[in-house]
Amino acid sequence: MAATKQDYESFREILKANPKLEGIDAFALGYLTSSLPNQHLNVNFKILSNVFNLYNERLMNIYEKLEFFARYFIFCLFGKDANPSELKAAFQNTLLEACEAIGNYPDLQPSELYLIGMFNGACSDAETPILLTEINDLCQNLRPFVDESQLVDSILANLETKYKQYIEAQQIQAEEPRMVSDEIEEEKLSLSVIKELILQDKKEQEQRARLNEKLPSCQICLDDVSMVQEMAPIEGCEHVFHMECFVNYLISKIDERAFPIRCPALNCHNEISQDFTKDCLGNEKNSHYQQKLEDFAFKSFVEKQGDKYSCCLTADCPFVFEYDGTFVNFQCPKCTKMYCLRCRVEWHDGLTCKQFQEQKDHQKDEYILNFIRGQKFKQCPQCKYWVERSQGCDAMTCRCGAQFCYRCGRMGDGHKPCNTH
Repeated sequence: MAATKQDYESFREILKANPKLEGIDAFALGYLTSSLPNQHLNVNFKILSNVFNLYNERLMNIYEKLEFFARYFIFCLFGKDANPSELKAAFQNTLLEACEAIGNYPDLQPSELYLIGMFNGACSDAETPILLTEINDLCQNLRPFVDESQLVDSILANLETKYKQYIEAQQIQAEEPRMVSDEIEEEKLSLSVIKELILQDKKEQEQRARLNEKLPSCQICLDDVSMVQEMAPIEGCEHVFHMECFVNYLISKIDERAFPIRCPALNCHNEISQDFTKDCLGNEKNSHYQQKLEDFAFKSFVEKQGDKYSCCLTADCPFVFEYDGTFVNFQCPKCTKMYCLRCRVEWHDGLTCKQFQEQKDHQKDEYILNFIRGQKFKQCPQCKYWVERSQGCDAMTCRCGAQFCYRCGRMGDGHKPCNTH
């Protein structure tokens, strides 16, 4: 099929989210999208993006990347067990030619190479280096005088003309009478090709078996990560997971409010960035968890900047303000409630803070105090939040980031032994 302006716009959206996409990646993705009519652009990219990540992390070289593109092309056309090596080799040669030619035209943009790849996928007989030269010349002549939209229209018009010429040539060739001798020769050739394919298939199966031995294992389900499955390579470490396993892990951690989220691999303490987590939760049905993640990030920032920012004391009120300690009487503009910021309670009208604290000390609920004493809760010396130690040593780290000794309550590096007891 011929490339359209909508194809161009769809690819541009993907490119915005993946600026590291190389020219050969764009060409290969365009080729696959055009030659596999049942495959949607996002489906192709979702799988291939895992390979791009492995390549960018230097876990595979350029030839291994092109080899995967060819394998995925055959997989989509014929299924998991088929392996027509000649077609695969032809596609690999096309990618190698394109890769070498693209290096000569650094001004060609990935979106333009994507359109060229779509044309090549629809017109498999096209001479890739010649086509790249023609489109590059067209872009060089027009780019200084037209905007991006007009330039794309010119490229699409050029490719559409070539596509029509290709279709007409194919129709003429199909209408030519075939000679009987040619048919007999073709049968002989077909038998020869079948035998060759059987031998090649055995070799390819052996190669796949050796390759699968090198494939990483998902650190969550412990199964091998197949090259045609969605993978989630973690930023900051070398661990790889099935995307489905990793997303379920993220959701469970968000539900548990176990922030910051770290790599689930054993003994790996790599902190997973918020941006990477949001990308993995990109599905619309996970928008609820994305919001939870953003709420945590904001709340964590405010709590760690407790000497500068403060939250409204009303539960679930999102208002945050800068507090410099120069005032104590605060009325929230969001929920309209009035509080004393020094005592951190609703405004005690008619009483000074000292008077209120003295009165409060006498009126404390003995039941609550006894309960706290019985449970051995401790109060963070910085944010006054009550914490409970479920296991481990006396070194405590509060949600506000403060470190203190659970036994004596003194601030300091909780990982060093306390000298007061």
